[in-house]
Amino acid sequence: RLKRYPDRGELYYEILTKQFIHRFNSTEKELLEELNIERSVFYDRKKEALFLFSLCLFGYAMQMGKICIQEQEAGLVKEIFLDYIRGASFLQITEKLNSQPVAYNLQTRWNKNMVARILEDRRYVGEKGFPRIIDSELFNAALAKRAAKQIAFQPTELQKALRRLSGQKATQQME
Repeated sequence: RLKRYPDRGELYYEILTKQFIHRFNSTEKELLEELNIERSVFYDRKKEALFLFSLCLFGYAMQMGKICIQEQEAGLVKEIFLDYIRGASFLQITEKLNSQPVAYNLQTRWNKNMVARILEDRRYVGEKGFPRIIDSELFNAALAKRAAKQIAFQPTELQKALRRLSGQKATQQME
């Protein structure tokens, strides 16, 4: 998304991917040499890139400096919420999304983390200056469903006794 941004999208993409995303991140000095730009310009572009990256939310696009709804993506956002409310798991939603042509981004297939991030992002109900894609009732229903699934595990008395006898600190796998 950032790469397609008019006016320096490619440069923004290069800065962020090479400094933060690649396995072997480039140092600022390496980036200055590779991009052939001055340090002050680099910091300005990096700041702009980070700001724009924070706006690059699935379902939206920047057009003429304004955040606008991408109808095709927004339709998928609504489907994600509706499918989840109807009982679909993250994995089922991910499989459905990967079988259709709209990608989350060009380099990555849909995964459960992407679905989870969409389901918890309040910008889809119109917060922080974003146009509303879904209504608050749908968003709150999804949040309530997620909260109900995340009930904290309570070990039984037998499990507590076994942990004490083992002399080891309890790990999630032990629980």
